Amino acid sequence: MRRMILIAAALLAGPATAGELPRFDPKSHCTRLASLSGGYSEGLFGICFRSEQSDYDELKARWSGIAESIATHCQRVATMGGGGSYGLLKICIDSEIRERETNSGAEFKF
Repeated sequence: MRRMILIAAALLAGPATAGELPRFDPKSHCTRLASLSGGYSEGLFGICFRSEQSDYDELKARWSGIAESIATHCQRVATMGGGGSYGLLKICIDSEIRERETNSGAEFKF
């Protein structure tokens, strides 16, 4: 009986949430990005840094409602190549949520 209750509770609980928003180093990320061409671009750094701040602020407000499976997957994507990017994290999360909704009713038509 106890086992049945635990199984029912697990099924009704819904998806786990994402835990804490990861801590990336936007300054290092943006410095690397601004230096990709062999020189250093203050313009690229500034755009990148402001974008990272904006994406972080948005993710911070939404983070507790993001499914753990999406958060975990997207953290891996956002940290490929080292460091991490809130911009990549946000793009991945938005894409996964959108596609999950789109794909849920997908049927192949013959």
